[in-house]
Amino acid sequence: MSPSCIGSHPLPIFSAAHHRRSMSTTPSPVLPLPRRRPHHRLCCLCRHPRFHLVSQANRLLRELREPDQGIPKETAIKILASAGRVEEAAWLFRRAVHTSEEKDPSVHRAMMGLFDKNGRHRSVVEVFDEMRKVGHLPDSETIAITMNAYGKLEEFDKAAVLYRALRQEGCVFLDRVHFQMVSLLGAQQDFEALEQLVGELSVCWRL
Repeated sequence: MSPSCIGSHPLPIFSAAHHRRSMSTTPSPVLPLPRRRPHHRLCCLCRHPRFHLVSQANRLLRELREPDQGIPKETAIKILASAGRVEEAAWLFRRAVHTSEEKDPSVHRAMMGLFDKNGRHRSVVEVFDEMRKVGHLPDSETIAITMNAYGKLEEFDKAAVLYRALRQEGCVFLDRVHFQMVSLLGAQQDFEALEQLVGELSVCWRL
């Protein structure tokens, strides 16, 4: 049997020139470049956008232990509240209230928002009372947060008293405050008061 045949099927015979020509026209595979792993610290910063804020809060805590630093307490409280440092912000806020240094309404709002997010509804009411003692007129957001805290504490009567008192003082509420009162009356199952309030609001909104 001829070496160029296996059974009855002949093997193709290629010349060296044909082999060189086929090698030159066949594209070589393109290998992907190895991916560089991002820096570990950079990954942490991207995953935690509040990293800078928390580190600033930690630095503030260290500096506040030194009485000669002269950092405004309003600034420190708002930074701690923004960083979610509940205990530290509450400690500094109570200290400022005790010495009658705290009179900025934005600080009261920051503390109420912090306590509300962390489910400390009694603390929300206490800060609101302090805000009223100083003489600040609360905005709709502050009133809604306080009424929600009363609802969580199941002190529906206090929420109703606050709602009526502020309306009599001439406060112009956003819809969220009215809806909060409607929700509380529904939770209390006081359908008579609920029907009366809805009727009053319907007249106001129609005007």
